[in-house]
Amino acid sequence: METNQPIRILFVEDVPADAELAARVIRKEGLAFTSTCVGTQDEFIAALDEFRPDVIVSDYTMPQFDGMRALKISLERDPALPFIVLTGTLNEETAVKCIKAGATDYVIKDRITRLPFAVKDALAQRKTLQAKEAAEQALRASEQRFRSILDNIEDGCYEVNTAGNFTFLNPALVRMLGRPANELMGMNNRLYMTPEGGKAVFQTFNRVFRTGIPEQALDWNLVRPDGTLRSVEVSVSLIKAADGSINGFRGTVHDITERKREEEALAQERNLLRTLIDNLPDRIYAKDAEARFTLNNTAHLRSFGAQTQEEAVGKTDLDIRPRYVAARYAADDQAVIQSGEPLLNREEPTVLPTGEMGWLLTTKVPLRDPQGKVVGLVGISHDITKRVQAQETLRQSAARLETMHAIDQATLAMQPIARIAETALRSFRRLVPCWQASVMLFDAEAGEVTVVAVHAEGETKLSAGARFPAEAFRIAELQQGRPHIVEDIRNLPQLPPALQALQAEGMRSFVNIPLFAEDRPIGVLNLGADRVGAFSAEQLTIAREVADQLAIAIQQARLREQVQRRTAELEQRVAERTVELSETAARLQTANEKLKELDQLKSQFVANVSHELRTPLTNIKVYLHLLERGKPEKHAQYMTTLHSETNHLEHLIEDLLDISRLDQGKIRIRLAAVDVNRVMAMLVDARALLVKQAGLTLEVLPQPELPPALADADRLMQVLINLIANAVNYTPTGGSLVLSSGLQRSDGQTWVTLTVRDTGLGITPEDQAHIFERFYRGEAARQSATPGTGLGLAICQEIMQRHGGQITVESQVGQGSTFTVWLPAATHE
Repeated sequence: METNQPIRILFVEDVPADAELAARVIRKEGLAFTSTCVGTQDEFIAALDEFRPDVIVSDYTMPQFDGMRALKISLERDPALPFIVLTGTLNEETAVKCIKAGATDYVIKDRITRLPFAVKDALAQRKTLQAKEAAEQALRASEQRFRSILDNIEDGCYEVNTAGNFTFLNPALVRMLGRPANELMGMNNRLYMTPEGGKAVFQTFNRVFRTGIPEQALDWNLVRPDGTLRSVEVSVSLIKAADGSINGFRGTVHDITERKREEEALAQERNLLRTLIDNLPDRIYAKDAEARFTLNNTAHLRSFGAQTQEEAVGKTDLDIRPRYVAARYAADDQAVIQSGEPLLNREEPTVLPTGEMGWLLTTKVPLRDPQGKVVGLVGISHDITKRVQAQETLRQSAARLETMHAIDQATLAMQPIARIAETALRSFRRLVPCWQASVMLFDAEAGEVTVVAVHAEGETKLSAGARFPAEAFRIAELQQGRPHIVEDIRNLPQLPPALQALQAEGMRSFVNIPLFAEDRPIGVLNLGADRVGAFSAEQLTIAREVADQLAIAIQQARLREQVQRRTAELEQRVAERTVELSETAARLQTANEKLKELDQLKSQFVANVSHELRTPLTNIKVYLHLLERGKPEKHAQYMTTLHSETNHLEHLIEDLLDISRLDQGKIRIRLAAVDVNRVMAMLVDARALLVKQAGLTLEVLPQPELPPALADADRLMQVLINLIANAVNYTPTGGSLVLSSGLQRSDGQTWVTLTVRDTGLGITPEDQAHIFERFYRGEAARQSATPGTGLGLAICQEIMQRHGGQITVESQVGQGSTFTVWLPAATHE
């Protein structure tokens, strides 16, 4: 039974664990309720007054209080309050006794699964009785109200005989006609109409007389004695005698004169408003509750290449815009419609008619019907692309100046070359995001290249001091001032050892930019990315500017070092010692800051883990206590709960270990070309029995001739197993699961997808924003009491991000969820 408010259930039970079991069984069937449990007569009477239950579930026999006494008290207080007897000792004679005494139903504890249905039936019976009583009261009152309504309503009511002469008029109609009631009685209704109107009245009455079908909303004009016209809306139906013969006509008359005037004024206002809206440069639109367009101004239609309203009305953003933009618009729409709160001045991306990315300043407000219900939204979006581009240009300029300033400061501080390079790389990676950046210097005499500094995201085997053969860096090309650009490292016919190691760590493309000093290359600035074709022309221009400044700084540092080497031995040793102490202090400071950061992360992690571990440990302690002192006949039940909580604790620890390994980088993703349909087939073989045991159906839809995906097959299987397990846990018996594969193209890249779709409980929009966070468990998990750690989806998302892919979710509450795994295709178009 679905209600707007949770029902209140009063359990009369001396064993709290039995009451908890009953509550769990009821909640499993989807009933939303609050409950309290009492064990004595005084507690029962107090709960009737204070808790005010909607239904009572009572044990039949208790040491200090019994169900029959509770039933008697309940009937004295409220005879209509449902009362269900729940006991393990009920026989047929006692059951009859309970029903005769006034109990609504009885349930044997051995068949406790019937309890939710007994509660639903009891509530339904009470609702039926209340409805019947209300109907009888309404019928008695309706006869008294009828005459009062006729005399006081603003609409006119009439009856005429078959000749069209009045036999009844209410006061409202008398006022409309502007004549005394005694003058109107017996008057033919065509006498107070225009000739054309009188003809239309005769035709209407004749048509209703012949067909017997009432007619509604007829527009007529009444002529008052002063010659003025009143516009009215009239209904006509037959008056029949008991034998079926026709005695005349009756109907209602609604004065719409003012409405007609208002409609004309409104039409003019709408025309003015439409003219204004269509000529505004901002995009203006309206949507219904399903986020389908109902109105668009000219600027909005042009934003996606449409010319007429018909091309957009009835469609959603997902139908007319790229998914990565439309999905965000759809989420904002649902947030406004669901919450009823406006979204003000949101800066969001868009796709311009030219196909380029742009920016909008958007406001969306809920659209409500006369009753205040949200039925859609109205939005207005102002194109701020030029402003955002100007801001981005300013930010880039400021970042460039900051990087140049950092290099200058390091040079003026007479820092060593390595420190200058480290400072430059640290600032540069904030300016041009990349997976790894390094500075190497040439040693022409040795024919080698030495790594001076490395700044990378995560761990890397490339370290300062490493040396490589110079021929691996295409010196001839760099000497001409041209950068060496490799869009896809896999396209190189042969990889030097250094690049082989970096490729194994995840590098997919790189750029070598020469460092020039005194018209000769002295080194190279290396940029590496973990995706193909990562660097734009603008980023390369920025990199060249930084490389030129860095080359000057390095050359100055070299000259300074040469001067320092000519200084006296003692001064040199003192200077070296000073530099060494300075570097040691800097490292100690960095280490201290790192320790503080690690201590903070440890404290946060311990707090989360402590909270998550406490719940299963507390339950284990409770049920161990019950094993010692509870009822022997319930030991099996206690042991089942203990095993469940132990398994939950084990899963939590395993998930924590996986999260720890991922954070520490101990789980390596070994990418290779993988046939996802084969992985999907293996998954079905491994999980078909689990799905069947849950009472669900499983449909597998592999897309033929799919290209291989770039993935780690074992980790991919781990992700899919987790998604299948979640689908089984949150899909009721009789539901279905669909596992499918496909090929998508997004952001200029080809993706191989694996989709797990279920018909389960669904996920609220609020939960969808957090389900990939660690330890987060949504509303469906809390209501269904489904065991879990809140780490599974976080682990899956971490794994997919290390694949260069992602997991997305689409869900509606009560209709199921669809999780999609996106993997880069191993082949490219």
